[in-house]
Amino acid sequence: MLRFFIRLAIIYVFVVVGIYFLQRHMLYYPDKKKPDIARARLAGAREITLKTNDNLQLLSWYIPPQGNKPIMVYFHGNSGHIGYRASIVAPYVHAGNGVLLLEYRGYGSNPGKPTEAGLYQDVVAAMDFIDKNRKNHCIILYGESLGNAPAMYAASQYVVNGAILQSAFSSIEDVAKKHYPFLPVSWLLKDKYDVIGRMDDIHTPLLFLHGTKDRIVPINFGKKLYDAANEPKRFVYFKGASHNTLHAGELFLHGQSFIEKVCPKRAD
Repeated sequence: MLRFFIRLAIIYVFVVVGIYFLQRHMLYYPDKKKPDIARARLAGAREITLKTNDNLQLLSWYIPPQGNKPIMVYFHGNSGHIGYRASIVAPYVHAGNGVLLLEYRGYGSNPGKPTEAGLYQDVVAAMDFIDKNRKNHCIILYGESLGNAPAMYAASQYVVNGAILQSAFSSIEDVAKKHYPFLPVSWLLKDKYDVIGRMDDIHTPLLFLHGTKDRIVPINFGKKLYDAANEPKRFVYFKGASHNTLHAGELFLHGQSFIEKVCPKRAD
């Protein structure tokens, strides 16, 4: 019996060590192919290059706003690349909003490897671009899943008019503990994305969008972040929707209503 427990302990140690070294491969799932901007069919979209403080050149997409319409900065989730998000941002573009789709390091055809610190540097490059092009435009952040962390980092560092948080979470540590209760998550994590720790410093209006059947980022983690957020804020539940079955049209209806509320109409 003692030998059995010793072997079990050895196996457990090997599992823990393996997960420690492979954790970023488990967290980030980039499609490294260059996204096809023509296939996205986003009117007015053009490729831009954002330069980070550590000298990476990030290929991203930008659609200028019509007149004085708002500009949305879109931070996507942990898989794929910006080309997969065309259907989500298309209604906003059709409504005349400008959209910057930031492509992270290591995603699409971009150099580098994704890490928490690295993604925050990518945020700085994106927001510097926005600051140079915002003029008197209203700025809205949109964070999707993992993209909520970059979005809230931007909200804590820059002046924006509001943020839309789709499938938000309190921290990666909270989510990882839910999925891997048998692991010493607090000790293992390199990228913790402690979003909830930033909420005291964020006072911009927030809209939370979350499916009630989300098993990847359970809704209680979105609610935990919402409870910690400052007013004004609103939480919209999508009954029966999972992490990947949120309907783009329904997301847009709530998102565009939020934008029109927080962004006053301005004459051209």
